[in-house]
Amino acid sequence: MEWDPFAWYALSPDRVKGNPQAGAPQPSALDWFLLQTVYEVMASESYCTECGAHLGHVRVAYPDPASTARSLASFATRCKGWRRHRLLAEAIDVSGDLVLGPFTARRPRGQP
Repeated sequence: MEWDPFAWYALSPDRVKGNPQAGAPQPSALDWFLLQTVYEVMASESYCTECGAHLGHVRVAYPDPASTARSLASFATRCKGWRRHRLLAEAIDVSGDLVLGPFTARRPRGQP
């Protein structure tokens, strides 16, 4: 089964006509719900890349609309291990396609 919740993005009238003044369409509440649900399922089935512990609850960081970054949203979680490592994943737009990134450890600045 092929399923694309962001088909509206590729088929929007502004993208089809090539209107350079039209801003990128904003995801709806349903799109955000689906993205968060997908990442919650990913977190429930994933393990910490640092210590191997299960991952906790997922929080969504919505992007700044004025930002030029290609990130649609960031998803943060912590592992349930005693060190509580922070992990971050991003959903990005690459040439009109939605790419769901994996949870990776966020290290404090200055650490390799």
